[in-house]
Amino acid sequence: MYMLRSEIEIPSLGELTQIGKGFHGTVYRYQYMALKILRDRDKLTWDITDDRFNDFVENLQHESFLAPYDTILNEEGVAIGYATYYKPKIPLGKMECQTFLKSTQNLKEGFSLLTKHGYRYTDIHYHNIHSSDRLYLIDFDSCSAPTPFPGYVMTKEELANDNNYAWRKMLMDLLIRHIDVSISSGWLRINEIEKAFDELEVELCNYTIMEEYFIDKNDYLTRKYLQ
Repeated sequence: MYMLRSEIEIPSLGELTQIGKGFHGTVYRYQYMALKILRDRDKLTWDITDDRFNDFVENLQHESFLAPYDTILNEEGVAIGYATYYKPKIPLGKMECQTFLKSTQNLKEGFSLLTKHGYRYTDIHYHNIHSSDRLYLIDFDSCSAPTPFPGYVMTKEELANDNNYAWRKMLMDLLIRHIDVSISSGWLRINEIEKAFDELEVELCNYTIMEEYFIDKNDYLTRKYLQ
């Protein structure tokens, strides 16, 4: 029997629904929570029992984050994972464009909060943007102090630039997955992310839901790059 540090009991994992699995562990749903049981704590950038995790829980809760707020303890009282709030996944195409745009601003604010407290989000993959009633950032296993390699500590400006790039890159990669991959590379290159993102904000004002935008964007890019 596992238990949260807040003394909420968790049933056997066999009784729970598995909703995800990654490099660091497996995620289960229990009531209103998503529970991540870590596979190998030695591979984490931060230790879930140390002061950094406590700082994260106290100072880095944000409306755009599905972030750790409690630790999971085994029978010996050893922390083996963490709990976040659960939000059901909803296809991005069904999201209203204005909700998407508001979510991007919320993510921008969330990443500014990471920067303020000295954290760098390094797992910049599109699947870490969770589409539900809004967009959420998930999977904080690799959210770390800003040390890109041993012996070097990023300046505040470098950290801000790095985090600002991260949320834009993840969002654009997420959008690309809804457009024909064979033409998306002509639309977006690494050094054009900021320009493409600014254009996106203007374009979405002409649509109601994201699926409408994806259809038109795909047609436009097909004509531009394949004909």
